[in-house]
Amino acid sequence: AEAFGVNTSLIRFWEKEFPFLSPVKNSAGQRIYRKSDVETVFLIKRLLYTERYSIEGAKRHIKEMRKSGDLKDAKKARGTINEDKLKCLAEVRSSLNELIDFVS
Repeated sequence: AEAFGVNTSLIRFWEKEFPFLSPVKNSAGQRIYRKSDVETVFLIKRLLYTERYSIEGAKRHIKEMRKSGDLKDAKKARGTINEDKLKCLAEVRSSLNELIDFVS
């Protein structure tokens, strides 16, 4: 839950709402998240918080993505850095360095 920036209870709620999110449990009953589970949680969080889908809308969207085969790409897209992101980060870094120089 810490990695996702949400409460553990919210992740358990998502497990009930999204049947394809089903981490395995060990003998002590603790949830063991596989890479695909982690990617799914990030995708759900992005759909709900960033793209402002309702839970039902997110379910439908993910179901459509599974049908069309776009789900795997959508999960991986979370971690990709494109040129626009790199340019933005370079500008922020430059501005911060200027600020540090100004304060020093």
